Amino acid sequence: MSTDTTTPPWKAEAEAHKRAMPLQRLAGNGMDYADVVDLYRLVDDGIYWSDAGGQLGDRNVERGTVALQAGHRATAAAWFRAAAACFRVAPVPLPDRDPRKIELYRKLIASNGPAGELDDPPIEHVEIPWSGAAVVGWLLRPAGVEQPPTVIVMGGFDGWREEYHVGATYLVARGIAVLLMDGPGQGETRLFQSLHMGADVTDAYGAMIDFIRADDRLSSVVGIWGNSMGGFLAALAATRDPRIAACVVNGGTIRPSEILDRYPRFTSKIQPSSASTTPTTPERQWSSSTSRPPTSSP
Repeated sequence: MSTDTTTPPWKAEAEAHKRAMPLQRLAGNGMDYADVVDLYRLVDDGIYWSDAGGQLGDRNVERGTVALQAGHRATAAAWFRAAAACFRVAPVPLPDRDPRKIELYRKLIASNGPAGELDDPPIEHVEIPWSGAAVVGWLLRPAGVEQPPTVIVMGGFDGWREEYHVGATYLVARGIAVLLMDGPGQGETRLFQSLHMGADVTDAYGAMIDFIRADDRLSSVVGIWGNSMGGFLAALAATRDPRIAACVVNGGTIRPSEILDRYPRFTSKIQPSSASTTPTTPERQWSSSTSRPPTSSP
């Protein structure tokens, strides 16, 4: 009788993914509870995390399509959004060079878009020109509000814009528009526009403010809300651009390098965002971004 109790590598990896993406985070940020349970069950059965998430997303797209064909718009929107949540979670462990990550993120956009089209007013997919490409996001507007203020909402290094859609809806319900963005080094902007985070990152947020102020459906009042390490970016942008009227920092730090000892994976997490291949470059980029003087935009 064998007494070997060594955990198989695949099982250890599955448990690591579950610790990084606990039920509270997944459900709290828009993933259906039943999908979280199914995701954990599938990975416990040996199905790779990304494959399991992709399967659940495909299932929800089918449900949404059936509901839409039957004329059940609210149900269809819910299923499409549930699909987007699965496609958002699925590619987390994959490197950018893995074609499965690109395919899953395309599916995320393709399911989140139809969900937004069923909202009132419809959510808009926006591309804001910057640095020879574009920073990309979703514009959510409240119904029946003329020229609402707008809050730019973003995530951090691996929790990208769609993860914060639930929080964005709280603002919309209170008459505030939301520009839910992937900035340089994040999500669609990184994967499909090849824009990475550098010392000029705050200029990208300036371009977002320009975009908001040029839209006559919106007022000129702009706030910014950063989550996780996006909290650092929000604070940094607010110190650089006086047009930002309010700033919410939900996580982050004023000195990213101080957490290297506490979180050894910090460097490996920031490298894809900054397109760095060496451990020291990200810290130099962060240092240079914090040393620039504020802008004097009117």
